[in-house]
Amino acid sequence: MTHHHIPPQHGRRYHAYQSGRYDLPNDELEQQRMEFQYHALRLAFGDKLFFAPIGDKPAKILDIGTGTGIWAIDVAESLPDAQVTGTDLSPIQPNWIPPNCSFEVDDAEQVWTFPANHFDLVHTRIMNAFLEDWDLFFQQGFRHLKPGGWIECQELSVAVHSDDGTLSEDSHIRRWCNH
Repeated sequence: MTHHHIPPQHGRRYHAYQSGRYDLPNDELEQQRMEFQYHALRLAFGDKLFFAPIGDKPAKILDIGTGTGIWAIDVAESLPDAQVTGTDLSPIQPNWIPPNCSFEVDDAEQVWTFPANHFDLVHTRIMNAFLEDWDLFFQQGFRHLKPGGWIECQELSVAVHSDDGTLSEDSHIRRWCNH
């Protein structure tokens, strides 16, 4: 895949498609952080890739905000009869992927181009800081789920505090966490 990016800022590379929609870089250092985060969560989840009871024969799975694509690739390898599609603003996924896995550059907050009633599972992980319109996400997600399909959002809740009260309510970190 070709990397679409803007000139480096502060020594880091960022995506160009829908520039500004994702606040973090998409360079190799960020990809390493994403991979570490993925493995840490996989360990925390007891090696489970998802929790939705979709059975062992799902046909179509969508991973929104796929990042490096590692989750989609692992799901495709564990479910070789399923077609797994990952979407992201940045085309940073590897070139070698299982034959039942594909990636698309897309913005989840734009109109989805997939057919209605198409997916058995729509998956997100740690998108709460990046998806601004969750109502739209769920409307589109349910529209594109097959009857009996599942949306699984593996999201974290972040609350920041300071033990001495010096973290003001209008601090950048609090504004980011409340975004």
